[in-house]
Amino acid sequence: MAEQLFLNWPSNRQIPPMPMLWNDGLTHAIDQNHAVKLDAPSASIWAFEDAQLIGPCIPPVLQSLSDAMKNALFPGYITRKYADQSYTGQFLQGGGEHRTIDTAWTVWNYNCVIYGHFLLEVMPRLLVMRAAHRDNPSLAAIPIILPSNAPSYALKWISLLLPDFHVETKALQDVLTVRRLLIPGWGSRFVYSDVVQDELELLTTPYRQEGIPRKRIFVDRRVQSYRILANSQALQDIAASYGFESISPENLTLEQQIALFASADDVIGEFSSALHNSIFSPAGCRVMAMNYITECQSRIGNFRKQRVGYILPREGPISFDPSIKGERHFEIDPATFERKLNIMLKRQ
Repeated sequence: MAEQLFLNWPSNRQIPPMPMLWNDGLTHAIDQNHAVKLDAPSASIWAFEDAQLIGPCIPPVLQSLSDAMKNALFPGYITRKYADQSYTGQFLQGGGEHRTIDTAWTVWNYNCVIYGHFLLEVMPRLLVMRAAHRDNPSLAAIPIILPSNAPSYALKWISLLLPDFHVETKALQDVLTVRRLLIPGWGSRFVYSDVVQDELELLTTPYRQEGIPRKRIFVDRRVQSYRILANSQALQDIAASYGFESISPENLTLEQQIALFASADDVIGEFSSALHNSIFSPAGCRVMAMNYITECQSRIGNFRKQRVGYILPREGPISFDPSIKGERHFEIDPATFERKLNIMLKRQ
């Protein structure tokens, strides 16, 4: 099976680390992950001949590629999951339909049923396709393949960013052979390309509300999860006394979410999918993340030229641990929260 570079956008920007809002109370790893100076990677669209899609749009073509190529197309944890034959094999046990189509786009990965992963791993692919479509409108005739279990927000994002494109779905047990499969890539390790930066500016600029006071947002996370910020309401009350509005992004339309974050100067929230909406916020925005799970919030901050500060729970960072069953409740010390909030608002 042959692969071909279909389109490529070189990047010329460096992504230096923005100064953190504060450095105390953090682990060495958090400091190090934030402080890395990076070069923006290129964006590309690769074409693969006679490629299959199985399960939730898994392209087995990955197994024949170099590590560098794999990492240019999917985050590392995805390629490791797709290399696990006990996982991929379940979609090849028969019972599904086998069919062939000429050309298709694939943008999905299995973990994008979690909104934050969609936002940071698929939405940028759609932005790359948006740039390509602007130069070549005929690309809209090629269908985007989504798995049948894709959440409704995937269709809403495609409708917003690529309104001229259409979507076709495949059942998880179906095997789809694509004579020419197009896979857009935005970079790697949550380090985004120049074209994603440019497209984000084109997307968010019309939503910025000029001539009004900039917004202060407390992101209220209300989705079921393995972790729960037990004293969230007390922290919201403190933030409200400083002019912060509590919002739940999942209750807003995509356009409302973009407009809200695009007009924000200060954003507070638990480390979560909802907080990652700061990718739509402008340069100079300040972001307070309560808890720490991965480097992606720092990557967003440095990429978008935003200052980030982390407050860790009393117990230390709370991340997913499959050996721990049930919900994990944690708290953020209110006195520490208010002290950090004052540092944040000094605009140093």
